[in-house]
Amino acid sequence: MPPMWYQLIKILVLLFALFTTGTNPTTVPEQQDQAQRTRQPPENPIVFPDSAVMHHMKTTTPPVIKRDIPQCVEDQANHKSKSFCTQVENYPDLSLIKGKLSQNFSNFFSDPEPVPVDISSRLGPNDEVFLCRSRRRYLYPKSGLKSDNTWQFIVNNDEFKQGILIEECENEEMPCDYSLSFPQRYKPICKQHYVLRMLASIRNTSGELDVGQESFKIPSCCKCVLKVL
Repeated sequence: MPPMWYQLIKILVLLFALFTTGTNPTTVPEQQDQAQRTRQPPENPIVFPDSAVMHHMKTTTPPVIKRDIPQCVEDQANHKSKSFCTQVENYPDLSLIKGKLSQNFSNFFSDPEPVPVDISSRLGPNDEVFLCRSRRRYLYPKSGLKSDNTWQFIVNNDEFKQGILIEECENEEMPCDYSLSFPQRYKPICKQHYVLRMLASIRNTSGELDVGQESFKIPSCCKCVLKVL
């Protein structure tokens, strides 16, 4: 028969095994299953584009052209006016408002075309010399600058023509001729002068074309003004 102390040790080992098993309800298979689920990738992973893809997206996105804002395609080499444009990239089709133009706005398309005169160095009958050089042209603009300094489409095509005669400074904001003859406390400079004229214009009302009349800024002459220093 084994001694008493040996029996006590066996009872203590058995109690310790029962105690440790009862305090950890998660079995080994359950722990392995949780670890496996943790290692599995998500069904729809989020993929972020790298810098090369982002650069390609930025460079290939086409520019947005708003239909109601004129997109002028002229440049200074083609003698573009500062307040009018004769070539517009997104000019609308006027066929839908043709009837209204013929019936209600026919008086806008009846002016004859005057003959431009070269006045770059004008001399009056009494040998009056103009102090600022200018250039006169006759245009058929498709967009122009209104009196509120916003751009708008102007009716102009092969059937409905609106011609305007403009005179623009050749050297705006530059010193006038004979500037050294003025007193030293004055600085003579050339300034563009404008007049207002009503023209038949194109409106975009609720996504539909319409026609109306608006006041546009017409370059009329180049003045020499004095600034006090």
